[in-house]
Amino acid sequence: METTMELDELKQAWQSLDRRLEKQNALNLQLFKDSRVARMKSGLRPLVFGQAVLLAVGIAMTVAFAPLWVRNLGTPHLFVYGISLHAYALMIIVSASRNLYMIGQIDHAAPVLEIQKQLAELRSWQLRSGYWFALVGCFIWTPMLMGVFYWLGADIWVHKPAFVYWCLASSVVAVVATWGFIRFSRWPGQEKLRQAINASAIGHSLQRAQAAIDEIARFERD
Repeated sequence: METTMELDELKQAWQSLDRRLEKQNALNLQLFKDSRVARMKSGLRPLVFGQAVLLAVGIAMTVAFAPLWVRNLGTPHLFVYGISLHAYALMIIVSASRNLYMIGQIDHAAPVLEIQKQLAELRSWQLRSGYWFALVGCFIWTPMLMGVFYWLGADIWVHKPAFVYWCLASSVVAVVATWGFIRFSRWPGQEKLRQAINASAIGHSLQRAQAAIDEIARFERD
């Protein structure tokens, strides 16, 4: 009888200890998750700040470049300069606004898998927009340069059309070279190059946030 009672007491003690360990593990997991979520938030702050600055720049460019084509509808080259720069400014606004929206939609209290999915969507958008900005950037410097000269009082198209053609030809070469480089990075055996390009397009801020959430996933698996 006493042996049975001792076994029951021992069993109850083990069960109590198991419950305490489960609570302690749950508490440790929650503390670890909270710390990594805080690190994720901290990691995203530079991205938020950068996109806010880009949004302001895009708005300023829209205000600055819209008059260039609105006031020169009858002058083809000035219209092209202005509409190109205006479209580029709108591209910046759309990209920055979408980034800020996607960051704002991240639910920090959601399960880790859901947060990883949201960050993956943000990462995918960053990659796509990064490639597009790289390609458009090869071209947009030409109308920007011509627009600056025009504001300074020198219409390069009228006085030096050959220089404008040279700039356009350089832009075409740059676009082809950039596109070719991106395609080359996707060839088999170019994984390191592709990872370096992707990392540059994504940015350190988002990578840091992803790393913090991935740590939680690994901790939960272990």
